[in-house]
Amino acid sequence: MSKRKMTKLEKRLNKTQRDGLEIKFPKRVFVLWFQYVQFIDDKKGVYEDWNIKEGHKFDVWWERNWKRLFSESIRGVRKIQTIPKKEKGVESIYIEVPINKTQGDLVSEFEKLIKTEFRERGINKQKVFDSEGKWIPEVTRQFDYNVCKLNLECLKRHKKKNSKTGKKYTRSEIGLELKIHQGGDKHNRERMVSRHIQNGKKTLEMVKKGRFK
Repeated sequence: MSKRKMTKLEKRLNKTQRDGLEIKFPKRVFVLWFQYVQFIDDKKGVYEDWNIKEGHKFDVWWERNWKRLFSESIRGVRKIQTIPKKEKGVESIYIEVPINKTQGDLVSEFEKLIKTEFRERGINKQKVFDSEGKWIPEVTRQFDYNVCKLNLECLKRHKKKNSKTGKKYTRSEIGLELKIHQGGDKHNRERMVSRHIQNGKKTLEMVKKGRFK
């Protein structure tokens, strides 16, 4: 099965890099963090620095705050003329690349070198992203945006009344509205919704402490 291509919107949400600054996390991670923050009652002022106003739309808020809250200087693989002095807090290795070999051989050798370096340093390639930003999400590269968003949507409905019935949402109604386990039986649908609600609550408790994972 071929991998689904990202839409233009998804690509726009997936990376921010501008003015010599970048965000090392997919932008949509911050979309979700923002939505969770809007859902909590931040009595302790944990997110005072975020300057979120009631009714704020994410895109407008993001443009005003991403550099200050989440960005860091762009760093990546680059060509250098001389090996610089070791910068505090910067993890880099410098290698010599002979240009009298084939590209395939060089790529293969480079891959082996990096794997060895990671193993010797005890670095897990699936580790949480490193970032110098003031606010750092604690998510891995396997972070499932859609599941985390569904957790929040279930939690939101769990806390309010169904406009159609005027009564509090049942778990079955939440499942049907969010198209969870549509073809299955009611019991399994309710069980899945309950799991989404519980996971949403766990994320919410972390968010209240200024963390997102």
